Amino acid sequence: MKTKPFLFFVFLLCGIEIHSQNTSKVGINTDAPTNTLDVNGITRVRSLMSPTPYTGERIIVMDSRGVLSASKRENIVPAPTKAGSVISDGNKLIVAQEIAATMDNDFTTGTAGRQTAVIKTINNKIIDNENALKNGVFSVSEGGTYQIIINAQLTHDKNFRPVIGLWDESTGKWIARTNDFFTAPKSNKGYQTYTLITTVELSPRKNYSFRAYGSSGNVTVKSHVKDDNGDNPVSYFFVKRIK
Repeated sequence: MKTKPFLFFVFLLCGIEIHSQNTSKVGINTDAPTNTLDVNGITRVRSLMSPTPYTGERIIVMDSRGVLSASKRENIVPAPTKAGSVISDGNKLIVAQEIAATMDNDFTTGTAGRQTAVIKTINNKIIDNENALKNGVFSVSEGGTYQIIINAQLTHDKNFRPVIGLWDESTGKWIARTNDFFTAPKSNKGYQTYTLITTVELSPRKNYSFRAYGSSGNVTVKSHVKDDNGDNPVSYFFVKRIK
């Protein structure tokens, strides 16, 4: 019975005006509270518990009206178990899907039916945070805009236009590609570096592949440069969601 008069006395001493429209809404410095507790002013907390380690599942957030609510931690802070770059999807921070890989062996297309060929030796993963890449083929977990980078060293056995790029397995068409005409100085000994840097829209539940093509002869994608100074990877393939 003594609690309510005591609280009222404390509020008077602090110079805070309290208004209550009914028993369900209380306003401090406002006579028109819109929530159960509506504070028109700066709120200060002298101390809070500091659990170690932090194990809470929800984090307090505030909307544009100043209304507090609780959100799941994973909606605000990306899962710490996944490596990669942090981006925003417009609602929350996420760890972007990312693939970076080199080749474990050279790959030669062959000329049967003048078909494009999946570069099946792209298996030396630097990062693949969704475990999506296998033998040059991958999928994405979320639709969005992805950056594609291919930097590959090619050689061929005839004078023609080699092509290398990204292929949509469901439509059987190129999404992005680069080509150029060059004459190898010696059969299977001349090399030229092809670079593709672009952005494309990719969709989930579809497979995509890195492919090479030659119109009238074999195309070889080199995996390593080998000489007296060592053995180093030379072709690089990269996919990253940016939006």
